[in-house]
Amino acid sequence: MSVLILVELRVKPESIDAMRAWVKDVLPDTRAAEGCEGITVHANLDDRSNLVLVEHWNSKEEYEKYRGWRVERGDHARLVGMLSGNPSVRYFEIVGL
Repeated sequence: MSVLILVELRVKPESIDAMRAWVKDVLPDTRAAEGCEGITVHANLDDRSNLVLVEHWNSKEEYEKYRGWRVERGDHARLVGMLSGNPSVRYFEIVGL
């Protein structure tokens, strides 16, 4: 079952450029991860500090395995250090209507 995952980030104003550069650097590994069908990054036109990652994965379990790998590498801690709050992660089933 394919899933859509929305990750919303609120970036500290002083970290916006660093965050964009870091995300650009780590995206190839994300796209190559087992189960990743694709990911795009979207910036809020009215608020530069608000980014939304739209991710398609084969399953929630494969995404969670990938996320665990990011935590082990220390990437999650680096991400959180650039945020003004916790990331919002929401999971959606693609119902095909």
